[in-house]
Amino acid sequence: MNTTQIWKRLLASAGQYPPYEMTGLHVSEIEAAKGGDCTAHTKRRLPAPSFPRTWESRTRQVLLDTTLDPRVRGDDALRSRSCRKRLQAIVIGTVIVCGLFAVPAHAQEITTLAQAINLAQEYTLGDSGTAMEFIRTEVFKVQLNPEARNELANTLAALLDDASSTDAFKAFVCKQLYLIGGEDQIDAVLPMLLNPKYAHLARYALENIPSPRIDDALWAAIPKVDGKVAAGMVSSLVARGGADATARLTQLLLHGDEEVLTAAIIGLGRLGGAPAELALRQAHDTLPEELRTVIFEALLSCADAYARSGNPVGATRLYQELMLPDLPLFVRLGALHGVVDVQGEQSVPLLLEALNSGDIPWVTAVLGYVRTVGGPAATEAFGAQLSNLTPDVQVALIQALADRGDPTALNLVMAALGSPDLLVQQAVLSALGALGNEIQVNLLVDAMMEEDKVLSDPSRVSLTRMADAGVDGALLRTIDENDPEAQSAIMEVLAARRATSALPRLLQAVNEESGAVQASAFKAMGRLARVEDIPVLYDAYLAMSSEDTRKEAARALTAAYRRVPQSPSRTEMLTAMYAEAPSVVCKGELLNLYRELGDDTLLPLVLTTTHASDSLEQQSGVDALVGWKTATPMTDVMALAKAARDDGRIKSALGGYIRMLRLPSERPAESSLAGLEDVLLLSNDAGIVRRVLAALSELESIAALELAENLMGRTDIRKEAAIAAEKIRQNFYTVTASVNGESARNAADGSIYSFWETGGSQEPGQWLEIDMSRPARIKGIVLDTSRTKNSYPRGYAVYVYEKGGAMGEAIATGEGKAGVTKIEFEATTGQIVRVVQTGTSRETGWVIHEARIIPE
Repeated sequence: MNTTQIWKRLLASAGQYPPYEMTGLHVSEIEAAKGGDCTAHTKRRLPAPSFPRTWESRTRQVLLDTTLDPRVRGDDALRSRSCRKRLQAIVIGTVIVCGLFAVPAHAQEITTLAQAINLAQEYTLGDSGTAMEFIRTEVFKVQLNPEARNELANTLAALLDDASSTDAFKAFVCKQLYLIGGEDQIDAVLPMLLNPKYAHLARYALENIPSPRIDDALWAAIPKVDGKVAAGMVSSLVARGGADATARLTQLLLHGDEEVLTAAIIGLGRLGGAPAELALRQAHDTLPEELRTVIFEALLSCADAYARSGNPVGATRLYQELMLPDLPLFVRLGALHGVVDVQGEQSVPLLLEALNSGDIPWVTAVLGYVRTVGGPAATEAFGAQLSNLTPDVQVALIQALADRGDPTALNLVMAALGSPDLLVQQAVLSALGALGNEIQVNLLVDAMMEEDKVLSDPSRVSLTRMADAGVDGALLRTIDENDPEAQSAIMEVLAARRATSALPRLLQAVNEESGAVQASAFKAMGRLARVEDIPVLYDAYLAMSSEDTRKEAARALTAAYRRVPQSPSRTEMLTAMYAEAPSVVCKGELLNLYRELGDDTLLPLVLTTTHASDSLEQQSGVDALVGWKTATPMTDVMALAKAARDDGRIKSALGGYIRMLRLPSERPAESSLAGLEDVLLLSNDAGIVRRVLAALSELESIAALELAENLMGRTDIRKEAAIAAEKIRQNFYTVTASVNGESARNAADGSIYSFWETGGSQEPGQWLEIDMSRPARIKGIVLDTSRTKNSYPRGYAVYVYEKGGAMGEAIATGEGKAGVTKIEFEATTGQIVRVVQTGTSRETGWVIHEARIIPE
């Protein structure tokens, strides 16, 4: 892959053109290639650099910015982190890719600057950049050595008039002169200004040199060129910030070229100051209407300049003028932002006025500032407006006040609870989660019990979120003041708040209450109970007579024990609990707890229960062993199945054994297969055989495939056996294709996210072939292109034949369908399936994300 190809891929993937530093091209050439304009931008808030600058400060600045010149990118791009990261990614990616693939032809030959220059003068885009990298290194070496810097600059500047220098190399030289150019190089660069081909490069090279000669040359050149070239010179003059720049730009407002006019207007805005503002105001009355938007934005930049220069009065005055209702919304919003930046809390009256304007986009913007501007006084002022607003704006303002998190807003927000609008009431209840305290607990509890979820749901959430220290205590006090349904809901809220202070009251509830309240108390205890609370929780569990409540208590115990690290003491405690269990039912529930915990240290106890004399205890032990969460008791479960005489117990044990076989482990496939064969010897039940087939399909083994194929002889599970066999067979597929064969396996790898493609247009004769590794009965094939729907085969012919045999006649032909093409035919036996493209498409290639054989 050559460098040009690399660039094409980078540009296509990133949606960007390469930084000129990497290509040797000036940004103007890149912009021209994009069909854009690198000079007349409408970005604002870009401070003009101060001149003159020292060589050291200029060097530091350029070293910090090796992607695009700030004047070209615009300040918005400078402020955009995502833009900076994207540009940095392109630069880094380019360096890596070029380093990997672009072989420097002269890397071993370049030892002197003269050699590098001779090679670089012939550079064109796509060539090795080794020679220019050598020159660039030399440029950085001389940055802090004035004599050496001037000497190298003279050498490079002389090459601009050399007929043997390519355009790409001249662009590169201008870039280097931007770094090291000075007075002595001006004469070499000035002639390029009047050549439209090189004018952008020349002004770029000259722009950083602090000499009045350059200003004069640029002003003199503007009448002699037009369009983007002239506009670019205006942009450079603005960037240089000369003393008479404002006056000269004002004169350019009489220029007839729209691009020059636009650049002059933008430049006046960036320079700022009273003269610039006056010129822009006059231009508003005299220039064509299509330039009004540019003028407004330039005035906005003027206001920004006032703010930067320490003139808040001038900035505020101009910002306020630019907020008039008949101006474009983006200008008004920019002015609003400027006022808030300059005035801070003093801008609150203006924001209040905007809130009452009824202009929805305007109000929406203001609400963003309501969240951040000012302190308690501003909060009170905003909240006082609630009664004056329409319901939809009230809702938005309440949300903004809640986001402020200022308790000053509480009473004002609470007043809106009397609104007849249900959504306003909902907003108030939601806001209490951020603003409320223990005083609002009773109110929220009552609202939580409303039948209408519009009110009950936000109330429940707010009770859970409120951070006030007294809320837990207030909730506890309300338990006794409410009916059982509310008591249950309050207990759930306390559990969600992780209110451990509620544990004594919950323990009281599990011992004294009944029904739903008791069950809710147990559920909350399960979330809150500490290790030291488990004995009390266990005693309460033992005392339960209701089966439903006892089950809830058992779940609470399980949840509590899950928070206790596995240890000998925990095992001892749980074993003692079983020994002390007062009834067989209680023992059964404890065995269920042990199963849920999956603690292998409890297995000896569970195993003894499978031989208990009491049938109910024995069944509970079997259920616990069969449903164990780990595969540790797998051998014991199989022994249980072999010893059982009851069909139900055999099925249960074998089902548990198969489940354990399928748990993740390092077990060899041969061992799992042997276990599944043992299952088939013990049971012929169709349900068990189906579970065996599901486990078989996960094994990458020819023996597993043979077993699945043998089971296809059973009519009751034939379909499941065929599916399992096909799934196993996929592991042994060999996939080939007429083109792009290296990715052919992607078409049958079990993943819809990978794919095979022809890489070009669809042509008759292209094919994909699947060797299934052994003969099989099949009745179709599915070609899935659902992720690239338009890449389906425009025509197809399917062949099924034996390995080493002739393809014979096509077994199916037709036209594909967008998304998924399902091709069905009469069942036939074969080992190789070939799909041949018979259609044509110049617009798209043929793609297969997944090809699936349909077994008989």
